[in-house]
Amino acid sequence: SWQNDYRQTRYRKKRSALKKWKVTNNGLIVQGPFRRIEGLAGSLGSAAAGWIVVVEGQDASWRNARLSLVDYRGRTKSHELWTDQSPEPATSSGLFSASASPDGRWLAAGETDGTVLVWRGEELSAVVNGAASTVPQPAIRFEVKDPSRCERTFVGSLITGGVEGSAYLPIWLSFSPDSRHLAVSRLNGSVDVWDFENCKCISVARPSSAEATPSTCAYLDNFGQRIVIHGRDEVRIVDSGDGRTIVERFISLIKGISPRLVCSPGGKLIPIVHGKDIVLYHAHDLTVARQLSGHQRQVAAVAFSPDGKRLVSASWDNTLKLWDVATGREVAALHGHEFRATCLLFLGETVVSGGHDNQVRFWETTD
Repeated sequence: SWQNDYRQTRYRKKRSALKKWKVTNNGLIVQGPFRRIEGLAGSLGSAAAGWIVVVEGQDASWRNARLSLVDYRGRTKSHELWTDQSPEPATSSGLFSASASPDGRWLAAGETDGTVLVWRGEELSAVVNGAASTVPQPAIRFEVKDPSRCERTFVGSLITGGVEGSAYLPIWLSFSPDSRHLAVSRLNGSVDVWDFENCKCISVARPSSAEATPSTCAYLDNFGQRIVIHGRDEVRIVDSGDGRTIVERFISLIKGISPRLVCSPGGKLIPIVHGKDIVLYHAHDLTVARQLSGHQRQVAAVAFSPDGKRLVSASWDNTLKLWDVATGREVAALHGHEFRATCLLFLGETVVSGGHDNQVRFWETTD
């Protein structure tokens, strides 16, 4: 059910030459009920086929986590897609992240036990549209075990492969632009690329230093040839085919969380979070393009609009901010979350946000 939040959306003063982006409906809320929202993934599809998955963690250790499914306008009640069924905390499986493929055909989620689950987007659409009465099971599962056991299997079976060891738990997931491959960043900083439908680990990009640091990753260009990897003290661009490092930059980052990595449409800019600031880097040489400053606390998530002209950020200061990418200016501050805005999606002209106040909010933006 929807609830209107009548807190007025506040705008900063802008120069007359600056584009005036408008935000309407003041952050309408869809009720779950949700619990400790940590991530969002979704596909716009059509008005009848869009869906959003909410990643929920009951506590900070990601134990007793859950995936909830709603349609992309929040018009239907939430459906429990996945939940940790283990009664023992020592054997329970949390969820680190979820990612939707660009074409909306797939949803992938990474468990803390090293398993990646993949659902078909059309089956998720059927649930939110009312065409299916029960939530689907994952179509594909794969985990990191013995590389020699990586062989083609039918959908619904377990795929194994990659590199052995508990340090390789899936932290962040990123689909290639053509939705055929899935990049999985690991706890030790490595990233492996999977042709998940054919059960094939294509490449493994290992960290440049021996010290294990968690990394996030994202495909950089429209051709899926390059992947950006962001570790604790470095940003690397690697070849997705062989894992070779193309360009690397060591960055002294402020201690804090490492949000999900995104790249601008077309792959020209890479936003890196430095505490409460966001720095945009040129993708070709990892030099600084501009800095976005305005949040009062840690930035937890960023997302680009589909045309790349706008960037939205979510912060632990409970606000969302809308930025003009060309100028680096803040053009709108969105107020509504009551505690820690943690995650974002930019679907068409709709910004979807989630937070530790257990709310999912929808904001309509127009030029």
